[in-house]
Amino acid sequence: MLRFQKRLFGKTPLEVAKPLIHLASSIPDLAITGQYFQDINVAGPSKYAQNDTHARQLWDYSLELLQKIDTAVAEKL
Repeated sequence: MLRFQKRLFGKTPLEVAKPLIHLASSIPDLAITGQYFQDINVAGPSKYAQNDTHARQLWDYSLELLQKIDTAVAEKL
C-alpha cells in the first residue's frame, strides 16, 4: 500500500508528516504566523491561489455546497 501511495503522490505518509510535525513544534518558538510553507521553508502562495477568477469560482462553489447543507447559514454570507 505504501508503494502505491508513493507512486500516486510522490511521498509516503511519513514523508509528508515529518515537515508538518517539525513546523507545528517549531512555529510557536519562531513567532511565524500567516505564512505558506513548502516543506519547512516559508513560501508564497501559488499563482493559482492568487487568481481572482479562481477565488470567485471557489467562493461560488462553496456557497452552492453550503446551500445544499444549510440554507440559513448560506444566506448570511
